[in-house]
Amino acid sequence: MFCMADDHRNRFILRLFNEAAGQLKDEKLEMLDCYDWTDVCKKLNVNSFPTIRSYKKGKHLDYKGPQSINSFKRLAAL
Repeated sequence: MFCMADDHRNRFILRLFNEAAGQLKDEKLEMLDCYDWTDVCKKLNVNSFPTIRSYKKGKHLDYKGPQSINSFKRLAAL
């Protein structure tokens, strides 16, 4: 997930995302704060927050589904 951690609109989703990540065993969910990593976010064309992406073999899919703990866990399992 790409976010601006200090943005109040992102805090709720970030909390759910982190809780889902803590419940995973073999899969990973990662967060990148675009406030600190503006060059990376710009290179990846991330300009709205939060942006949730699934990466596999160098390709990405923007996630537009429900934003819940179980949804994020299912996304990690893809």
